[in-house]
Amino acid sequence: MRVCPVCHEQPRQVEPIRSSFSSITFELGVCVACQMGLVLNPRTDFAQLYGPEYYEGRGADPLINYVADEMAGSAREIEWNGIVQTVSKIAISRGQDASSLRLLDWGAGLGGLVRTARTCGINADGLDEGYASKVLDEKGLMAPALPELSEQYDVVTAIEVVEHLVDPLSEMRSMASCLKPNGFLFITTGNFSKVRGSLNKWYYAQIPDVHVTFWSPMAWAKGLRQVGLDVAPLPIVRVDPRIIQYKVTKALPKYRRPLASLLRLSSIPTRLIDARYGISEFAIGVKPSS
Repeated sequence: MRVCPVCHEQPRQVEPIRSSFSSITFELGVCVACQMGLVLNPRTDFAQLYGPEYYEGRGADPLINYVADEMAGSAREIEWNGIVQTVSKIAISRGQDASSLRLLDWGAGLGGLVRTARTCGINADGLDEGYASKVLDEKGLMAPALPELSEQYDVVTAIEVVEHLVDPLSEMRSMASCLKPNGFLFITTGNFSKVRGSLNKWYYAQIPDVHVTFWSPMAWAKGLRQVGLDVAPLPIVRVDPRIIQYKVTKALPKYRRPLASLLRLSSIPTRLIDARYGISEFAIGVKPSS
């Protein structure tokens, strides 16, 4: 059974969940010290879990279809544009020139965010493993080998990635190593502190074959410091509403998504949607300048 990767404490076990994909019963726990949620008996057959079927919408996460996401006007494209604009605004607010940013998308999938960032004039690369790394390489979007990435990037993004990681702090240390001094790490995932009810009922935990780590703001604060980053508040008023729009669209039944993707959600207060869906706190860690 796993211990909390942040506190190294034995989590308090809570009601388990049975996967509708694999029929495996997964044990769940919550760390009392930092309020991180965990799948305690996670799968480790990653090559099988994250093969072509996963990216084609036939894998453990029925809401994922990277092939369809690559189509112009997809809901995911809405999110990618929102992320690029948000990261650019964060950089500008910190005195950086957005036009000269170097961006690394960690866990880039088939490269949609990298492609979008490049279209917007940002020098961007992607990094992933297994099947996804082959696709990134074929598209010319893959970053060099990890040892060559040390202190090369102004910003590293990890978009809906960390909930997949069995050993998240190890990967976050690698993300931090890729940042230049004063560069920042921008992470999105679900906010476990917003869960109303038991963990096994939360929609992030409904995919336990691949979603194995559930973060709270307290866990973020401890985790970012442990990998050598300073915890920073969001230096802008709010993230681009298109990021929220994608998350809401994804949570809807498939037949409603095309309509929802056309609607403007900027007029809806982000805090109300966050309260309903457990939207990310958009964790930011800054690499010290010295």
